[in-house]
Amino acid sequence: GVIFFCIHGAGHSALSFATLAKEVKHFGTVLAFDLKGHGFSKKQHNNEDFSIETLCSETIEVLKELLQRFPEKNVVVVGHSLGGSIACRIVDALTNLEKLERIVGCIVIDVVEGTAIEALPFMNQIIADRPKHFDSLDSAIKW
Repeated sequence: GVIFFCIHGAGHSALSFATLAKEVKHFGTVLAFDLKGHGFSKKQHNNEDFSIETLCSETIEVLKELLQRFPEKNVVVVGHSLGGSIACRIVDALTNLEKLERIVGCIVIDVVEGTAIEALPFMNQIIADRPKHFDSLDSAIKW
C-alpha cells in the first residue's frame, strides 16, 4: 500500500494521527512526525523560525528522506490545519517544480490558510502555553 505522510496542525503533534493509523493500516502505512517545537521534536539552533517557508523546507527534507528509504512506495500527503497548508505547498513544489511522480494524493483537513499563516508569529507562545499535563479528563477537554 501507500505511505500516508501526515503533517499535524499548530500546537499539536504527530499523535494527532494515531486513530487514523489504526483505521488505515490495511490500506498502507502512516508516517507522522513532529514539526519543530512540537511533540517530541528536538530543539535546534534555529528553533525560533516558524515561518511557513521554513516549515515547508524542513517538511520536504523529511519527505525526501522517506522517499529515499522506501523507493518502492507511493505517498499520499495528509495535513491538518497548518499541516494542510504545508501539505498543499510541498505537494505543489514537489510535483510541479521537481516533477516528483511518487506523490499520488494530497488530503487537507480543516485548513483555513489565512488563519494558519497569521498564527505563525505567535507559535512560540502557543507552544510555551500548552499544558504539560492535566489534573483530570474534564480539565483536558475544557482546555
